[in-house]
Parts: sequence; C-alpha cells; structure tokens
Amino acid sequence: MRITRSHIRRIINEELERVQPVRRVKKIGARELRSMILKEARSVLVEHTIPDSNADINDMDAEAVWDIMVGEAEGADELLGALGSATGWAGGALKKVGAGDGEGLKAVAEKVWGADGKSKFVANVASIVSALGSSEGYAKPDMPAFEGGDGPAVADALSEPGAINIDIGADHGGDTPDFEEYLEYEDIADEEEAEAVKKSEKESEEKNESYTAQESRVMKQWGKMAGLLELKSDDRFPFVGPNKVMPGAPNLGDEGSIDIGAIKGTAKKFLTKGKGNKGDEAGVAMNQSLSNTAMKPTQTNVKAAKTLLFALLNTGEDMEGAFASSDGEIIDGHHRWSGQRLRTGGDVDHTGVHIIDKPSGMGTKEFLTMLTVLGTALGRPTKLK
Repeated sequence: MRITRSHIRRIINEELERVQPVRRVKKIGARELRSMILKEARSVLVEHTIPDSNADINDMDAEAVWDIMVGEAEGADELLGALGSATGWAGGALKKVGAGDGEGLKAVAEKVWGADGKSKFVANVASIVSALGSSEGYAKPDMPAFEGGDGPAVADALSEPGAINIDIGADHGGDTPDFEEYLEYEDIADEEEAEAVKKSEKESEEKNESYTAQESRVMKQWGKMAGLLELKSDDRFPFVGPNKVMPGAPNLGDEGSIDIGAIKGTAKKFLTKGKGNKGDEAGVAMNQSLSNTAMKPTQTNVKAAKTLLFALLNTGEDMEGAFASSDGEIIDGHHRWSGQRLRTGGDVDHTGVHIIDKPSGMGTKEFLTMLTVLGTALGRPTKLK
C-alpha cells in the first residue's frame, strides 16, 4: 500500500478531530502538527511493511519492504524479527544463509533479485496479490490441512479399491446423501468395538476442546483479512469446525502418520460410506510436476513474512507432497507457491505435487469442503495460522 497525499490528509483530519473538541478549537503550532503527522505516518508505514509474522501480504507496501531490506530505510531488525518468527526453524535458517543481520539480509536480497531488483520485487508481490484476489476458496481455518506423507491415505479415500472410500457420487451409501441421516441407520453391533469407539471419540473431543477463545479470535482475524464466508458444510460433508477432527479420528495435528486402522466410530463411517457405490472415484496422481504459473491459490491471503522467508531461502520448489487439483488449484502449500512466485516471478516448476482429479461438475468450494472434511476424518484438523 502506497501512502498518498490523500492518505496523509485523512490522517491529519482524523488526528485534528481527535485532539480538538468540536466546539472549542485549539490552536496547534507547526511543530506540534508536524510531530503528529510524523507519528501517524510512521505507524502507517509499520503497519504496511511486515510488523509481525501474521501480517497479510495483501496489506504489504512492497517498495517500503524492499527499502528496509537493502538498508535504504530503517527497520531491518524489526523485519528480521518478523521473518525469524514465521516458522519454528526460520531464525536458524536465516543465519545459515548469512541473513542473520541487516547487512546479511541486504546481501541475500540483492543476490536473489539483483542490486537494482526493486522493480522486480514489487512486480512479483503484485503478481501474488493479483492471484490471491482471484481465488475462490476459504480462509485458512476452513482449508484442508494435509501433510506430505498423507498422499496414500487420501488416494485410498478417493477411490473404490482399498480399505476406505468416501461417498462422492450420486449412488449414495444407505440411499441417502445426508451423512447424519445415514448414521441413524448404522449401528455399531460389536460391544468391544463400541467401547473402543467411545474411548477414541472421547480422546478426540478432549483435543478438540483445546480450541480456545484465543484461537477463535485468530480464526476471526483470518476471516476478516480474507473477506470470506466461513465454510458451509453440506449434507454429504459435515464439518466439525476449525482445528477439530471428526469424532472417532485420532487428533494427529500436523504430526505422525495416518493409521486407517486407528479410526473408529463416526469418522470410520464417513470414510467407508462410499464403499460399493458408483461414482466415488477421484484419482490422485502422486509426486507430479506443476509450473508455478499454472497453480491457482484457493486462499485469498498468505502471510507476508512466511512468503518472504521462503523466497530468501529458496524454499518450496519441491512441494514435498502438497496437493493441487487437476485444474491447478492449490489445496495446501500456498506459502511454498507464494515464496517461489516472489523469488522467481513464477519461472519455476514445482516437484512433489499430488494432483487430485476434481470430480466432473464439482465447484471449487464444494471440492475444498469435501477435502477439508476428509482431512478431519483422517485425523488432520484444519490450521488456524
């Protein structure tokens, strides 16, 4: 965001209204007025650089960030602080490539984009923002959150052969597309299994309760930044809520491997409802290559700090098992995409992409809802940030 004269004028007017009573006009000297303007202008500059690791790239003034990186403006320590907290490993990785201080940050930035790379950097940020503005998905707390090793389990769930198969097509399990209605007619006959289900669902619920008021505020901030409606689950794909798993699924978070045999109760019923039915195929091609420019974000926002971090470190060319649709829509791995777009302008082919065939006639939001709910049934809660 560029600070224009009209922006400064608005700041002055707002500040004057704040410090001056409506009916009693107080004279303000030139020195005091100048101090007020500088104070407010600095706060706007900070807000639209990268003030912290959660800042949205849509709000970032790319020219100001470049000036800070190459030492033409103050704020390198603050910028490095935001970058260093973008991930748990960021600080050490920045030091490893020589970007642990202001001089090092400048050297790495100029190596990536060139000493006169300001226009390239700004254009690449604009390219990211433009692509995000065309996305059709949800905010992060409602998006699928698969991990790199989840490919086989997802492929199993989206195809008839194998242990599981979710209900996608018109030929529905129990002769109904409504999963809640389907559950009413499905009883767990074996008492021993019922007891295991009860224990599993209790453990899942305990972890689900860790979704605190603070996390709720984070989710609302994402929604506000994204300008998106929250995910609306349909009858086939019941969403249990952000950062939760479906009852009966072990809450794996972003760690561990999916164990189909450990999934019980409601989650197991969801994962097997499509077995024996027609039209429940959505193939998954594992470890494919896909160009950065062919990939389309389904989130409308990504974090500025994480994007810049990945660009500086050259992280994300290998997507390491991230998923995309056959239409090129990014299901997860948005920051790997945005980091490489910022670094290269899109001139890179990503490897390690799992490509899911989007079922014919299924829209983007419906497709994402299906995958988000599938993730929760496999034990992968959505992520809040």
